[in-house]
Amino acid sequence: MKKAGVLLALAGAGWASYQIHHAYQHLYNILPANAVEHEDKLPEYIYYQPKVSGRAHFDAIWLPQYVWWWNSVPSSLAWRLLDIAQNGNRKQRLKAVHSLAHLENLEESDYRQLAQACDPKTAVGLARTNGVDLRLFLKPPNYPPPAKKEDLVDCCHEMLKRLDTEEAHECVRYFVTDILPEVQERHAHYSSRINQEYLLTLCLKSLLHHSNLPNHSAEIVRMGGLKLLMDIYYHYSDSNHIVGLLGKIISNISEPSYRKQMLSSGWIGALADLLSSSSLLIKSCAGKALANMDEDELNLYSYRGGVYLLHPLFRSLSDKISCHPNADVVFVHGLLGGVFWTWRNRDQVKIEPVDERLLEELNGENSRQEVGALGFLKEFMSFGSSQKKSPVSLCDCPVRSKRLSNKSSRYLSSCFEESKLFCPIRDVTECWPVGWLAKDLPCLRVIGLNYDTHVSLWVPVCPEESLPKNLEDRSEELIQKLLQAGLGKRPIIWVAHSMGGLIVKNILVRAFESGNKELRRLSENTKGAVFFSVPHFGSHLVDFKQATKLLLLPTNEVSDLRHNSPTLLTLHERFVKCLESHPIKVLSFVESENTAVSSLKVPLRFVSAESADPGVGEFYEVPLNHLEICKPSNRRSFLYQKLLTFIDYALKSS
Repeated sequence: MKKAGVLLALAGAGWASYQIHHAYQHLYNILPANAVEHEDKLPEYIYYQPKVSGRAHFDAIWLPQYVWWWNSVPSSLAWRLLDIAQNGNRKQRLKAVHSLAHLENLEESDYRQLAQACDPKTAVGLARTNGVDLRLFLKPPNYPPPAKKEDLVDCCHEMLKRLDTEEAHECVRYFVTDILPEVQERHAHYSSRINQEYLLTLCLKSLLHHSNLPNHSAEIVRMGGLKLLMDIYYHYSDSNHIVGLLGKIISNISEPSYRKQMLSSGWIGALADLLSSSSLLIKSCAGKALANMDEDELNLYSYRGGVYLLHPLFRSLSDKISCHPNADVVFVHGLLGGVFWTWRNRDQVKIEPVDERLLEELNGENSRQEVGALGFLKEFMSFGSSQKKSPVSLCDCPVRSKRLSNKSSRYLSSCFEESKLFCPIRDVTECWPVGWLAKDLPCLRVIGLNYDTHVSLWVPVCPEESLPKNLEDRSEELIQKLLQAGLGKRPIIWVAHSMGGLIVKNILVRAFESGNKELRRLSENTKGAVFFSVPHFGSHLVDFKQATKLLLLPTNEVSDLRHNSPTLLTLHERFVKCLESHPIKVLSFVESENTAVSSLKVPLRFVSAESADPGVGEFYEVPLNHLEICKPSNRRSFLYQKLLTFIDYALKSS
């Protein structure tokens, strides 16, 4: 029996060795011979093979062949995955890229050779994979060497002068001919040292204006703009302000036809690195730049200037999300606002925990806030005995409400503990649509719209920004960008603050009245709208006297916001007519406190309750000012939880 067992073991070992050897030969044969060749050669790199020490050579002589094969498996698998990623069908490519991005136990030389063999399309897919190893991307070429830091302003100025001055953006021409020479002359006259970073910022802002024009991206690429921008990134990678401007320019330039130039200049690897930046602006710019070049996405959308992709930044497969986005939530800020300013959460405040024991105490109180809070708590407590009852925040509970819906349910965050009196550190976020909404409802695409606004015509320095603009002009500009981003192909929820709500209404009305089928889908697929202090009927604050108008020179957008403006009254009539044909759910909030303006702390009420009430949907007055009304204090506050419930219910009921 012992002999038979020994013979059986030897036979099994021999069979295993044969299978291992056969598998090794099979993997070697399926590796394409031209896997490391390019149609157009990328910058060449020279690698050396390290010498094997005498001891290692001695050990290698006696190691069994299957151990050699085992060490070569990761490398062989990586090349096989790369071949599938480049030549397979779409489903195979997505899986291969995801596996290749997370492959471990590769040698340093393997990473470098894979980076050289990787085609631009696969490189973009790898960059959009969460947790990818950055060694899979080409570094910027060493030749020609980066421009010196002190020469960057001159290089930018030369490029701007070489741009087509006949068709260039008005702001580019204005900067090159007027602003920059004036600044340089002023500094030279006073014999002071020129602030290079300040001048470089001016140059990049001018180039950003130029990159916003659709037909000028090719010109910037053709003139070596990517190399110059990479040189600036090389010297100023620690400056979030400079890198943010670079990200905006690159995201405007990025499209599938420039992937090859992006790869060879090192920008795809840089964008993959910037996706992990601590700055939300930089992260968003990098995400939308890569999304603009990713043809393997289910739908290739184009995110132009002012349209920020906030979520998802990575491919769904790589971000541990089991579903592709099935709806869009669009955030639109108001006058003098911004995506990364308007939608912050408020400063960390103390949370008053409330449970059933405190409900009786509230019954005896008569203050306006606590009466409103009591109504909210009754709704909160009555929802489902099976729901976990977590503490809630009283800091932004409503003081008055209208037209409440009994059908809406409340979702409670489960990440809070009753022992915590402050918002947990993990839930303090720069931008709550990203930090909270994207986690609570991951199967959404979250988009932020950004546009420049001014209160007075004295403010802008660029001639084109001084041109008269009204709601119609602003809406037309944003509609084209929204259509390029694929809005209207899925259900839409709009979230707007102040003047942003008027823009949303104008977009929906124009889409509803349009004969263009693609544009009309913006209205037909809208399922809900959330308004934060939107002046549907204007504001008394903008009712300037004639002398004040001559001094302030308010823009057309500001003039349209005056109380009972004919423009706003007509817009609201058209909006109500649109709701009659295509009913959507509406949720409105308004401030009930004054806003302290300027250093003198002058208390002003920007939007009254009467103006903020559209006459449809649920309506809440909240004890906050105009700036705080769209900034929930924490993830379990009334403002956020109500909005979260509204979005979920509006999408499910549709």
